[in-house]
Amino acid sequence: MIIAVSDGEYTVTDSFTITVENTNRPPILQIPDKHTSEGSTLVFDLSEYASDPDGDALSFRKVSGDGELSGSVFTYTAGYEDEGDHEVVVAVSDGATEVTDTFVIHVSGSNRAPIIDIPDQEIPENSTLVLNLLEYATDPDGDSITFEKIEGPGQVTDNEYTYTTDYESAGQYTVKITVSDGVFTVEDTFVITVNDVNRAPSVEIGDQVVNEGEVLELNLEEYATDPDGDALSFTMISGVGRIEGNVYSYSPDYSDAGTYEVTIKVTDGKGGEAQDSFTITVNDVNRAPSIDVPDQSVSETQTLTINLLNYAMDPDGDSLTFEKVSGVGSIDGNIFSYTPGYDDAGTHVVTIKAIDSRGGEAQDSFTITVNDVNRAPSIEIGDQVVNKERYWSSTWRNMLPIRMETRSASP
Repeated sequence: MIIAVSDGEYTVTDSFTITVENTNRPPILQIPDKHTSEGSTLVFDLSEYASDPDGDALSFRKVSGDGELSGSVFTYTAGYEDEGDHEVVVAVSDGATEVTDTFVIHVSGSNRAPIIDIPDQEIPENSTLVLNLLEYATDPDGDSITFEKIEGPGQVTDNEYTYTTDYESAGQYTVKITVSDGVFTVEDTFVITVNDVNRAPSVEIGDQVVNEGEVLELNLEEYATDPDGDALSFTMISGVGRIEGNVYSYSPDYSDAGTYEVTIKVTDGKGGEAQDSFTITVNDVNRAPSIDVPDQSVSETQTLTINLLNYAMDPDGDSLTFEKVSGVGSIDGNIFSYTPGYDDAGTHVVTIKAIDSRGGEAQDSFTITVNDVNRAPSIEIGDQVVNKERYWSSTWRNMLPIRMETRSASP
């Protein structure tokens, strides 16, 4: 700066320098109160509310309170428990002077939707699935919640879901359930897998009766069922008879009269099985005796004796009696006898019946050949009177001619 002084005649000047020292002015920060709600994030730039009269560069820091500060950007995320007022103090600095400001974040309450997450379920046929839905649903605000089924099988009563399956329910089913807190409604979908349950077959064979010497056959498929329609197979567990395929057969012989218990098992090929025991009564059957007397021969006046037991038998061991049906001879007990006379030469057919103690009988015919026996002649002549050189003749009994000649004898 130059200054001049004058006395009216003379003027004198002088110059000097004035140094003006810079005086820093503090920055200005005025943040208005903020509003947000639970579950929301508040973001703003502090530089919008700060200035420096000297144009100095500014920096910010959070002094106290909630939220985060990154550069000049302030961020605050309100939790669902943060309803209310939250005071925050921040500072701004121009490098020389720091100024603070306080503002309030007003957090209002907000309703949060309920949450539901039901896992997929798995149950067997012919059972009941029961779910307490409160175990799978919550409301973050603690509000009371209600449930409704909107798709799929089963039903919801109050807070409980139930689904009852039968033996035809095997498969997968999608179920959709909603939960509501009165404001928000949320749905969840889960899958129910109903596993097939193999039902055991059943078999019930009534008691059976068969006669000795006959064959008992049973088609076991007529006595067994499988509720699932599975193919069945059969095996013997114990008892008489045998099984081939689906057929049980038993052929009692003539010594098997009595009762027999048979146990049969049926399986469906899927692990299901059942057993049944039934009784077979084998009726005793009387078998007829047999008799076979060979042809016989005997001479006239000789006695033919036959022990009929030597030619007859009864397969059941029954005692036998004998009757003559026709022909010669006679029977005494077990003995047949016949004594032909001298006039019986020839063949004679005899029929004999054998009878067992239970009425069974059999007949046999055999031939008796009676051989002719030559008998020696006999003679018996009474005393006779004849003349010499006379002849006398006779036929004895009309059979043998007799001639007698008498002559004189020489001395």
